[in-house]
Amino acid sequence: MEDKYFVITRLHRDDISSRFADIWDLPEEKVTERLKRITDEEMKRLASRMESDYLDQLYWGSLEILAKDLVEKYTKCGTCGEVKLELQKDPEDDKYLICLGCLKELQEQ
Repeated sequence: MEDKYFVITRLHRDDISSRFADIWDLPEEKVTERLKRITDEEMKRLASRMESDYLDQLYWGSLEILAKDLVEKYTKCGTCGEVKLELQKDPEDDKYLICLGCLKELQEQ
């Protein structure tokens, strides 16, 4: 299986125009006209700052909440159906998952 990245979002000048039209209570066309002077470099810096802020504040928590059902689909215990798992290490430092419901090692599915 190839490791791929999946795009979450993107930034466009229209995003700024529509958001600030609401905040400033102005017609979007007027805001768009004022913001036409934003350069591509400024947009890149803004996108980079937004990415950093998103990763620092929301990304990991949102990922955990929103991916929970998907992860559980592939980590249910085949014996008891529980998804309460704990990572264990054996003396050789190999890692494996154990079901806390029935205490059996979770086998690859």
